[in-house]
Amino acid sequence: MPLALPAIDPSVLLERLVAGAPTALLDVRQDGSDGIEAPAAVVRHVPAAEALASAEDLSRALPRDTVVLCSRGMTARPVAAALRSAGLEASVLTGGLRAWLGVLRTVPVDCRRSPTATGLSSAASSCAPSPCPATRPT
Repeated sequence: MPLALPAIDPSVLLERLVAGAPTALLDVRQDGSDGIEAPAAVVRHVPAAEALASAEDLSRALPRDTVVLCSRGMTARPVAAALRSAGLEASVLTGGLRAWLGVLRTVPVDCRRSPTATGLSSAASSCAPSPCPATRPT
C-alpha cells in the first residue's frame, strides 16, 4: 500500500494566505491560467508531465515546503510523491482548484476593506463570488 501524501485543506491554505504567510504553490495543470492569486502566494506553473520528468531539478529550485495543485487533486499526487522522493516536503491541495473555488464561495468579502479580495484572476470571475458593488462598472 502506498504511503499517504501530506495534504492541505483549501480552507487552511486560505487562512495561511490571508494571514500573509509566504506559501509556495506548484500548479501542475496543463494550462496554468486562472489559478490562485494572492500577495503571499509564490506560484510556479510546470505541467505535470514536465514536473515528473524533472522532479530532481524542481526539488532544488522550489522552496522546501511546496503545495502541489491541479484541478481536482489527482494529477498533483504523483508529482508531489516524486518531489518528496527527491527530498522536498511537498503536499497536495485537497480537491485541487475545484475545492479552492468552493472555499472561496463561502468566504464573506467586506467591500469596505478589500473590494477585490476574491483571490481569482479576472478570467475566473464567473466562478468567484459576485463582485462588490463598488467594483461593478457603471
